[in-house]
Amino acid sequence: MVNVTESGEGNTAITQYWLENAGGTNVSDAFPVAEIENTKYFPAYDNASQTDVYLTAQNNNYTSDTYGVTGYWDEETGVFYSH
Repeated sequence: MVNVTESGEGNTAITQYWLENAGGTNVSDAFPVAEIENTKYFPAYDNASQTDVYLTAQNNNYTSDTYGVTGYWDEETGVFYSH
């Protein structure tokens, strides 16, 4: 679950989020989230279960520009998302 409450790039700016394990391997797909959106739920890969995971983010414009993002995330919501 990701909920962006403030983005230094603007409330419609999109940031890509995904989960990684301690070794830096992606354990979910990347998903776009903007401040203007409600809480979004995304699935993780099976190998994300029962291990430490880290929320990773990247500017969707793929530039070296930086900005702050504030919000909430929870890797154990118990909510299942299907696409």
